[in-house]
Amino acid sequence: TKEQYAAAATAYREALRESPERNGGSFSLQQHRSIRQELAIIRRLTADNASQQSNLDEMDDVTGRFLSYAAETIHLRQIQGASGAAAKIDLQRGHELMERIRSLIHIMQAEESHLLALRTEADDISGQQDAWMTFISLAFFYAAMALSVSLYQNSQARARTQMLLYTEELEK
Repeated sequence: TKEQYAAAATAYREALRESPERNGGSFSLQQHRSIRQELAIIRRLTADNASQQSNLDEMDDVTGRFLSYAAETIHLRQIQGASGAAAKIDLQRGHELMERIRSLIHIMQAEESHLLALRTEADDISGQQDAWMTFISLAFFYAAMALSVSLYQNSQARARTQMLLYTEELEK
């Protein structure tokens, strides 16, 4: 999404530099669709994260305001020309909207990085627990097998002893 917003800002600046006769409306339509599609994808990927959904709601609002501002600015320039539109364009508003968008992107990336770190840590802990459980299970299995072999050998030794006693009894 960060790349989409950078592309939108670049396309917006290029549309402002174009001659008023050229169609700058394609900027708004193309960028609007592209950004909205990216936001929809991110919304689906973060559906289980209420915080990110809240951030996306704000991003939708700010994006809508920026795209409206960009379309108005380009339209004004097309109608009044570069010099006539320059006095009426509020560059500070556009800058503030882009800064808010960048800030939201940074916040969302930081939150996702934090969540990824937590998930990775939990996965590592789970992996360690699995390894210990496997080791303990193998140790228990080995001990059970050793006990079984020992009991079997003792049973066989008693059976031989019993057989010797029985044969001695028979020989008497």
